[in-house]
Amino acid sequence: MKLVYKLENICCAKCTDSIERATSKVDGVSKCSVSFIAGKMTIEVADDKLNTIDAVIEKIVKNVEPHATFKRLN
Repeated sequence: MKLVYKLENICCAKCTDSIERATSKVDGVSKCSVSFIAGKMTIEVADDKLNTIDAVIEKIVKNVEPHATFKRLN
C-alpha cells in the first residue's frame, strides 16, 4: 500500500536523506521517497505492516530531527 506523510520542521535536505535511508531499511517497506522541498514522504509498505508503520516512522523522524512533526495524509 502506498502511504503519504506530511513532514514539517525538517531543517535540511541531509535530514530528509537520513529519514529516507532509514525508512527504506524497515521490514515491509519496499520503496521510500522523501522530498525536502515538498515536505512529503511517500512509502510503499506491505499490508501486514500498516498497524505498526506509523510508530516506526515516528521513531525514525524523531531520531533524525527531534523537533519535526509528521502526519499521514491518506
